[in-house]
Parts: sequence; C-alpha cells; structure tokens
Amino acid sequence: MPIPSEKFMKYRPDIDGLRAVAVLLVVLYHAGCTWISGGYIGVDVFFVISGYLITKIIVTRILNEDFSLKEFYLKRIRRLYPPLLIVVTFVLLFGSLYLLPLDYKNLSISTLFTLFYSANFYFLKNRNDYFSFQTEGMPLLHTWSLAIEEQYYIFYPISLVLISKFLVKKKKEESYIPFLTGILLLSFALSVLSASTYATSFFAFYLLPTRMWELTLGGILALNVLKGKRNYFLNSFIAISGMAMILLPALFFTEATTFPGYSALFPCLGTTLVIYANTQENFVKRLLSSRIMVLIGLISYSLYLWHWPFISATRYFSGLIPDNIYTLILIIDVLLAFVFAYLTYCYVEAPLRRIDFSNKPLKLLIPSFLSVLVISSISVYILKENGVKNRFPEKVIRLSSAAEDYAPDRDKYRYLNFRLLFSANIPWGRYPELGNTTLRNYSFAVVGDSHADMFREMFNYFARKLNIRGKLFVNSGNIPFRGVYEGDSPLWFRHVEIKEKFFNFILKHGIKLVFLCGRWAMYLKGYYKFEGRTLPPFPLCDNESSSCDNYSLEKNIVVFKRGLERTI
Repeated sequence: MPIPSEKFMKYRPDIDGLRAVAVLLVVLYHAGCTWISGGYIGVDVFFVISGYLITKIIVTRILNEDFSLKEFYLKRIRRLYPPLLIVVTFVLLFGSLYLLPLDYKNLSISTLFTLFYSANFYFLKNRNDYFSFQTEGMPLLHTWSLAIEEQYYIFYPISLVLISKFLVKKKKEESYIPFLTGILLLSFALSVLSASTYATSFFAFYLLPTRMWELTLGGILALNVLKGKRNYFLNSFIAISGMAMILLPALFFTEATTFPGYSALFPCLGTTLVIYANTQENFVKRLLSSRIMVLIGLISYSLYLWHWPFISATRYFSGLIPDNIYTLILIIDVLLAFVFAYLTYCYVEAPLRRIDFSNKPLKLLIPSFLSVLVISSISVYILKENGVKNRFPEKVIRLSSAAEDYAPDRDKYRYLNFRLLFSANIPWGRYPELGNTTLRNYSFAVVGDSHADMFREMFNYFARKLNIRGKLFVNSGNIPFRGVYEGDSPLWFRHVEIKEKFFNFILKHGIKLVFLCGRWAMYLKGYYKFEGRTLPPFPLCDNESSSCDNYSLEKNIVVFKRGLERTI
C-alpha cells in the first residue's frame, strides 16, 4: 500500500491504526452491532486526530517559514474531494433504483449541500436526529462530519497564520497555546450547554462551534505541551488507559446518552492520551502499527464514505427483509464497503497524492469544478422533477405521496418560540383559522404541540360542516398545560409564557370549547423509538415542584395532574 508522507512530519503508522479503530466503531455501529451501542464516538476520535495532524503540519511549517495557504488548500482538495465526488455520483445513481420520490428529492438537496461541505447545516435545518429511524432514507447523512472538518480546514489555517503575524512574538509552538486553549474552553462550554436539552442538542451535534473543542484538543497536543522521557511501562499504561476511554464509551454509551457535551470528553481525552503515549514506544503503539490496522487506517476515509450508502439502503427495506437474512445482507454491505474503499484508495487517493498541484492548480481545480457542475445539475433536475416520480408505477407514486401530505405553512406557526426571546408579541395571524372564517366569534380553540397540528384538517373539516369558527394554537414540543414546562428546557424557550398568551386569547374571546391535544405518553415516559430504542425522558416541572433535576414517572404524574387541573 502506498504510504502518505508530509514534509516536516514523520509518518506515524500508529495514527493510521487509531483511524482504523475510529472507522471500525462507526461502521459496526451503523451495521447494527448491539454491543457497539456507542460506536458513533468514532467520529470524535477522528476529530481529535485531525486537529492533531493539521496543527502539527501548519504550525511546524509556519515556524519554518515554509507554509502556504494555497498549497494547504490544494492538498485538502486533492485529498478529500475526488473520493467524495465518486461516492456522491454513485449514491445519486444507486438511489434512483430504490428511493421513493420524496426521499430521492431530499437526497438531491443533501447532495448540493454535501458538495459544498455544508451538509451539517442541511441536517440541522431539517431537524434530522442522527439517531432517528428516518435516517435510513438519507444515504449522505454521514457527510455532516466531513462538513465540520472542512469548515475547520477553511478557517483554522487562516487563524494560525494571523496569530503568527500579530500575536506570536517568539517563534515557539507554545506561543499558540493560549489562543487554542481559549477556543477549547469556549467551544466546550457551548457544547455542554447545547447538549443538555433535547431542543438544542441538534446544535451541539451538528455545528462546528460546539465540536471545535474536539479538534482543538488534538491541536494543543500537537504543540508539544507534554514533554519528557517516559519508560515503556508508563507509556503502555497511559496508552491502555486512553484506549479504555475510547472503547468503554463505544460499548456502554447509547442513543440515550447526552452527547456530545461532557460525554464526549471520554473518547476525546482517550484519543489524546493514545496519541501522546505513542510518541514513544509502548504496547498499544505496536498493536496499532500492525499491518492490518494500518491498512484499514489508510482506507479509513474511503471506508467512511462508502459504508453508509450500502447500509442505509438495506435498512431502508428493513421492514420487508426477513430477519434470518437481514444480518447477512448487512455483513455483505460492510464487505462491499471495504472492497470499494480499497479500490478507491489504490486507484484514486494514492495516485493523486503523488501529484504536486502547487504549480499547476488548474489541473486539479478544473476537473473538480466540472464534476461539481455536472453533479449539481443532475441534483437540481431531480429536485425540480420532485424526485423523478416516473421511475415508479402510478400506484407507488400515489401511495408514497402520503409522506408529503402536510400543511405547507406549518413551519410559520409551529416554531415561534424565538419570537418571545425578546418579549416580542405573538403574530396571531400566523396561527390557522378553522372552519368558517367569515364569522365574527370563535366557537372553539385547539391548543397543543405538533400532534395538535396533525388534527388541523380534521377540525377544519368538521368546523366547516357545522358552520362555526375556530382557532389553532400549536407550539411544537410544548405540553398544553398552564404553568408546566420540561425541566431540561432553557428559560429562553419561554414555553410557559407562550401558553399563557394562548389561554389569555381564549379567555378574551370567550371561547367555551377547548381541545387539548398532545403527545401525552411522551411527556410522562419519554420518547419511544423503533427497535426498542429510547431517548431519556425529561422531568415535568411547575412552580410547585421542589426540584427539576431528576426524572421519575411518579413526579411527572403529579405535575401532569396539577397542570391539567390548573388548565381546566
């Protein structure tokens, strides 16, 4: 296998071995291995490794006055873009064979975001939970982490160059530590705060500001902050401890674990310890430097790209595949991913690494630009054709259209929490009118969360039949009881104030009939998910609650009962 090399930096096979650990955890987790319930932490291992390597390369070359932003970006494009273009093209073609129109349309949109390394914004905007069963129809979901890394690669080198010019007086690696430490602490604090609630956990999971500390942690290590000679046994102990901090979360974390936040400290610090210990000889370094681990590490980027499209296709049909062959097909998916990754590395990644494009950048940029143009054009065509419905028989199109049957204006009124962030008035006109809207008085109101929105057209239909007028008040994720709120929600979501305004509107207009609609079981017991997987329930609280720190079904029932009585 061709071994990559970098000027001013000695090749470390153990880091490729650590990459192998990271990618294997992710692949096994996605393949449904129940004993790797926290395998998603492999991405965090990748982040620390990337931060370490990139900082080592950039700072070393800056201090040797041999760093070029142009050369750096060309190498990133050469390293990352060609394999990505190949996989994206394959996914578009492969997806046309099985994805239903709505899913294929969404794939075309995610393709456009992926090509410009902003897939994390797309999946955040669409509130796609990484652990949701709905991700089976998203063959490019895994590119969210690539987007974060690439965004890091864009801004981080510029920051280091500016620091070297304006802040660093002495040409020493240690001069960068205060800057990186500040970023780490700020990003980690933001990650902990965001990950602490379900409502904001999407931000913590998908955005660079809340993941930056993981990359920066590796960056600080690259500045030789920990020096000194250590003996073989001490090194082995440090490295084994680090591996334990990676593998134990992979075994015991679940989708219910609050993540990233504090939980991400374990795999990230573990990765840091392993990289640090492996600067000198030890037992773990020998294992990670073995030929099989290095081989997997070398193809880890391509393997990460290829594995999810195959696995997601199988999981897309999980309800139709007999249980006795479902696992076998997933194993075949993983084997196919290894084969495609190996071929991609040997015939795309490795050959391109031998070419120096610094003096002839157009030879790299023009083919890349043309490829992006073609793929983008195909994606736009799929989008305009609403998923190219003519791929399927009329009956399939008619049945699958149910997935798109929702109120097109729903997002105008379901998520108005932020309107009250600065005590802004609720735009009452955005909440739907029901029935005969020409009548002067309201006969009824519907108050609830997004499940109330599900009944919108039913209420509208009967209100028209009865020739009465009604009003729909929907606030997603907000239990429709006066004075009740979720214990893990930040104050700025202002759930209680929103409901007070709803009920004040009802009293002001003398509405006598009120329907309360909500996902009641969720507020009591938590989120139910497919395949027996759950997210942790949150504590219900009100002003009479002694504590909102811990959940118990008994406490939630008491608050639930008080809220219902108070509301009635």
